[in-house]
Amino acid sequence: MGAPRAHVFFGATVRYANAAGTERMVRIVGVDEIDLNRNHISWKSPLARALMKSGPGDCVVLHAPGGTEQLRSSTCVTSASLWSRSAHHPAQSRAQATSSYGTRPAADR
Repeated sequence: MGAPRAHVFFGATVRYANAAGTERMVRIVGVDEIDLNRNHISWKSPLARALMKSGPGDCVVLHAPGGTEQLRSSTCVTSASLWSRSAHHPAQSRAQATSSYGTRPAADR
């Protein structure tokens, strides 16, 4: 049996592609941390809500005011779960708390 499947969660930086193959990267943050110049989007945004709990290669549907679009989650490139690693290793810095996919395994949800 393989490793538990990882999913996108709050705090993750996610790379995704639209149907035309255009890739973008966003970080899912709290409403007080939104910074569109740095691609930091609110966890409440339609895009973040569409990507939440998706895993590598998953297709998701974005329901936004401008219409509906199909996206494919490709990777989550930074930010390990603050709930799993940092909680067990309080001295570990946020920069050190990384994993291969950058999300918490489904078993930790």
